[in-house]
Amino acid sequence: MLQDINAVGRGLLIVTLELPQITVRHVLIGKLFCCRYRSACIALFCLWWALLSMFHVFPQIDIDSSRAFYVAECAASAAAIHCGEFPLRSQPTPKLLRAVFLFLPTTTALLMLAILAVSAFRRRCIVTVERIRVLTLSIAALLVGPYLLVNVVLKSISGRPRPHETDLFGGHLPFVPAGSFSGLCENNCSFVSGEAAGAAWVACLIPCLPPRLQPALGPPLLFVALVTPAMRIAFGGHYLSDVILGGLLSPLVFCAVFAFANATGFQKNVVSLAENSRSSVAKLP
Repeated sequence: MLQDINAVGRGLLIVTLELPQITVRHVLIGKLFCCRYRSACIALFCLWWALLSMFHVFPQIDIDSSRAFYVAECAASAAAIHCGEFPLRSQPTPKLLRAVFLFLPTTTALLMLAILAVSAFRRRCIVTVERIRVLTLSIAALLVGPYLLVNVVLKSISGRPRPHETDLFGGHLPFVPAGSFSGLCENNCSFVSGEAAGAAWVACLIPCLPPRLQPALGPPLLFVALVTPAMRIAFGGHYLSDVILGGLLSPLVFCAVFAFANATGFQKNVVSLAENSRSSVAKLP
């Protein structure tokens, strides 16, 4: 009994002595990561506005990039100024790929939620606490970025018609440059691309993967992130500015979410302290 009491006492002493070191170390680590994420967030924010300004001042970039995939074939319709189609829009293979890539972000998020749920109801977690933190913040970035900011806000109020809806490419609505909210589109508009934002969010997960999975899953996820926006331009569903600016929003929001979490000490310091304390007590004889 006396030996047990001594062992417990030594354990408490070790935890008490390590408490300041653990706290200081993890606070410094949290500040370091917070600084990196904050710097990346500021850089991406400035880049986003710089590109938006460029596309707004030079709208011909959008027009020419969409025209590269447009085939003008006028029928006997004197009323039509421009008529034609985006051929890839009706091709079965690109349509199938688009359907698969469209649901990939949501499917990935549901899988991550399933991992979190299983970890919550099992005595022994199937992932580390740090991995749980990364999964949680990644899902939050998807909700804030592609879902809320892009699909709920920007696409509802931008008013920019999609390329195939404009009179430049067989439609009836006038073209408006990126950043102009004077278009006649009423809902689910072209600015910015939700699918490009979702695909970019998937690519943001690559650094968060376990190192052993990155060589296997990294290239396919990067492929999705590049092909998805390219298909949106080829289908006449978005302009080049829509997919670039939509894609940039995901890493921007990703960095902002992680920077906010690190700045507020989201689980990190408490989790690290608990893990080091358990490890110290476990080493006692």
